[in-house]
Amino acid sequence: MLKRLTSRLQKNIDSILMIFISTALVVGLFTLYSASGRNMILVLNQLLYIGLGFILLWITAKTHPKYYEKLALPIYIIGLLLLFAVMFVGQSSHGAKRWLNLG
Repeated sequence: MLKRLTSRLQKNIDSILMIFISTALVVGLFTLYSASGRNMILVLNQLLYIGLGFILLWITAKTHPKYYEKLALPIYIIGLLLLFAVMFVGQSSHGAKRWLNLG
């Protein structure tokens, strides 16, 4: 069963891309460890976020593309409405309207 699951995952994932992503993550963890004054709490926190990111990556990769096609138009319309909302109720900062006050 594990062999079948592994082969199915490998079929859908670009291995060269995963090698580059993993290398960048490891270099980033070493850099964080070095820059943080050897503070392991920050590194462990980052590892947690990396793990959550991989779970989200797996869920996204396993979702059928038709689902994303159904969501594309509503997300696009919501994005446009938010852009127009900034023009009317956005907060001004340094001569430009940039933010919606959500709080």
